[in-house]
Amino acid sequence: MRLKAVTPEDIPFGRVLPFALLDADANILIAAGQSVTPEQFAVLETFGVFRDADWEPPLETTEHGTIGAGLPAPHPITPYDGRTPQRQSDTRANKQPPKQSDGIQYLRMNFLGSEEGFFVRLYGMVPGQSLIISAPIENGQLLFVKEGDLFDFKGFYSRAIYSFSAAVRQVCFQPFPYLHINWPEPSRVSKQIVRQTRRIDISLPCTLYIGPALKKTINGVVRNLSTGGLEIELFGHLDDTTPAGSQVKVAFRVPVHGQKFMIEHEAKLVGKRTYEDEPAERYGLSFENLPYDMLLALHGYIQETLLNRLETPLFAV
Repeated sequence: MRLKAVTPEDIPFGRVLPFALLDADANILIAAGQSVTPEQFAVLETFGVFRDADWEPPLETTEHGTIGAGLPAPHPITPYDGRTPQRQSDTRANKQPPKQSDGIQYLRMNFLGSEEGFFVRLYGMVPGQSLIISAPIENGQLLFVKEGDLFDFKGFYSRAIYSFSAAVRQVCFQPFPYLHINWPEPSRVSKQIVRQTRRIDISLPCTLYIGPALKKTINGVVRNLSTGGLEIELFGHLDDTTPAGSQVKVAFRVPVHGQKFMIEHEAKLVGKRTYEDEPAERYGLSFENLPYDMLLALHGYIQETLLNRLETPLFAV
């Protein structure tokens, strides 16, 4: 989509918008058919406000404002009932967890008592006061929340899932949209162990051996790793001759105390995982009867990496 910058002169203040207001990545900030005040636009303008450069001029006018070419007739904004967050649609974006990467942590944010939810990034904390998270986005738009709204949260750290409920403490828009949520009481943070071994997110070159006698090779990258298995991103494709459950072999090197240690061993192909924002295919592998020296090397590498990252959940300190 081609974008065009929007200025205050382009905005019909006091009426509904004939076009959607977008950010620099074409995410919808305010949908067409909604209204915006000069104060709200001034805040958004600090981030940069755009519209679709191919948007056509309005064709007709109704009692609710101007209707642009190809846009549905706008409707009055539904008054907020003061009890639950407004939702534009029951279809939720970001159902799949985002890829974890070094130094970035995410929480799943759910409407209280509901399985419907979305992922937000955990930016930091004010110890004993609040956790700082990214503003939730639904269907490409910022979700409307207000101070006092209560949500359920879950976060995966090391080997466990941590869960708690917290209310929105403050809604902020500068220098970007984010929320403060109340610091949860430690006694109300639940912990469920879901993995027997610790797993880390990494980026190590690897080679996968498949086919009869494991002679065919595909290069890739190890994206996360534990002493029990790994997830790899391949630069090639696995066809139907290598289904889940197939016996394969994987080879890669890990640095341990300044030395490169070769891990080369057979594994079982567990399954395939895809991400919407990248074309590469990822596959889960589980080690089988890993030799003791390789086990120790992996354990040392993983523990050293975890210590460097201090991977402790902020709300459980």
